[in-house]
Amino acid sequence: MKPSVLGIVVAVIGLVLIAVGLQQQDSAESPLVLSAAPQEPATTTSPASTSATPTSAAPATTALATTTVPPTTLAPATTLAPAPDVAAFIAHFGALIAESDATQLAALLHPAVISGFGEQLCRDWVQREILLLADYAVAGEIPAPAALTVQTPGGAVDIDQVWQIPISFVFNGETINATAQVALSDGQLRWLGQCR
Repeated sequence: MKPSVLGIVVAVIGLVLIAVGLQQQDSAESPLVLSAAPQEPATTTSPASTSATPTSAAPATTALATTTVPPTTLAPATTLAPAPDVAAFIAHFGALIAESDATQLAALLHPAVISGFGEQLCRDWVQREILLLADYAVAGEIPAPAALTVQTPGGAVDIDQVWQIPISFVFNGETINATAQVALSDGQLRWLGQCR
């Protein structure tokens, strides 16, 4: 007796699935549905929706799942370097000082500084003064960048994105707290200074 009850249940479920499929097909072909606002796919709460037999709602659910895109952050045309990149730049700058690499330090100067003070004066200044610094490091939180006007013998230069970074270093045996200025130039971080 149980096998016949099971057969009847399977037959009823099959008929429900066929009826639901035909109803959805009729709805999809109806001119009223085409002129109405898009509708959500039909779902059922009967045991048929939990069976292994695919239903017409399954492809719509799969399509929705595959078209879901995780949220992304779009970068603006001029990208601001995040604070960790600025901190890494300061660490690299300190390492170049420790290695006495005057050539790389001068190459990392902002073009506005080189243009305003002159390339040779800046190279001499790096060699004569910057290489005497030691233990150069970030000494506090790095604030958001802000616009700054840099005064040079060649004139004033406005720079849009300048980080004013609290730093410390040792000069002639004395620990000094100061502020380093780093800015973007052609997408790369460069340091600002007053060559003398």
